[in-house]
Amino acid sequence: MDIILQQEKFHRIIFKSYRIRKMIKEDQTIRNFLCYYQELACQAYPTEQDFEYVLASYYDAKFKVSLSSFGKYSVIEYSLAVIDPQYIDDKTYTLEALEELFRQAILAKMDQKQADSLLFERAYEIYESDLLYKKEKMQGNALRGAIKTYFKGTDRDYDTSGDLETLEKISEKALYDYYQTVLKEETISIATGNIPAKENLENSTLTPKSDYHFKQRIDVEEQVIENASCEQCYLQVFYETSIFANDKDYYACTFLNYIFGGASSSKLFNIVREKYGLCYSIHSMYLGATGLLIVSAIINRKDVDQVLRAYDEALKEIDCGNFDIEGIRNYYLSIRRGNLDYQETIISNYISDHYFLDSPKSYEEEQAIQAVTIEQMQAALKKLKRTFVYIYGGQIDGK
Repeated sequence: MDIILQQEKFHRIIFKSYRIRKMIKEDQTIRNFLCYYQELACQAYPTEQDFEYVLASYYDAKFKVSLSSFGKYSVIEYSLAVIDPQYIDDKTYTLEALEELFRQAILAKMDQKQADSLLFERAYEIYESDLLYKKEKMQGNALRGAIKTYFKGTDRDYDTSGDLETLEKISEKALYDYYQTVLKEETISIATGNIPAKENLENSTLTPKSDYHFKQRIDVEEQVIENASCEQCYLQVFYETSIFANDKDYYACTFLNYIFGGASSSKLFNIVREKYGLCYSIHSMYLGATGLLIVSAIINRKDVDQVLRAYDEALKEIDCGNFDIEGIRNYYLSIRRGNLDYQETIISNYISDHYFLDSPKSYEEEQAIQAVTIEQMQAALKKLKRTFVYIYGGQIDGK
């Protein structure tokens, strides 16, 4: 392991390895596919059944391979979580044996310069099923369509899940060739738990990143209608905040999102749904990497203009200071303190603090939350500008 984060209060040990590269949007499907493939088996245990048997013998061992992103950086994460050996009366169940199991697990089973056919078919089946399931979710389709339209031609013009059309074109040889390129990516490994410390731990080649945020924009119509055969209308409204994750007003904008539409008691819920009865559901999210605040709602298509006026009414209430800032603060502090009891949080905070330097430091987060004022929230509100309305579906005949 490159880095050991010693934590004595947990009963589990977690090993992680990350492969990191700058985002290449054309690779999203094959990169996802490789994660599905690698989670099924590895070189040491070349079938899904063999691997499951071995994991079962290691006392509640959980192995995962997943794809995520830190802004513009694509991250393949390998993770093995196991019971700490000190709690198991088994002389063969040692820290060294667990670490070796993890090292073996992250090596993909390949067969003569191509992916193993049986593993390939099984991974394809699972991945295809997940993509088909997501395709049936209209609200997800609406959000993905809105983002793709808004960022068309920029470095954020991609679907993080991948797509079926590209998946159909991937062969066993192509997956093998892509795996060979992944092996050359920057890598870092971390272990956390009650593990003896070692010297010279921070010797990884991973370098701090910059150019983290998606700031590129194009000229786009203020309103776009995407017809789809569904009775409900899925409305996506984008607000530019001009506030990114490294901005001093980041937490003020986070608070603003919470009271606007990020909670069940939000202004949007109270006004759009309870006061006017204009939506079936509504929520907002603030994305620091893009500097956007996005409101998603399910409405009747004929009510779009009235709904947008209700959004403006909600913002005016916030501007008047009609909210409980201490309640919001206590919510974020309780979430933060609760998350510190998870090993996954400790690892992700370390990665973010040391290698992705354009986001707020985790050890400064509580102080920043405590410092947010109503005036800062109102200043963040003044930066808010509605720039894009995306209307998806709303008529069963698609017209």
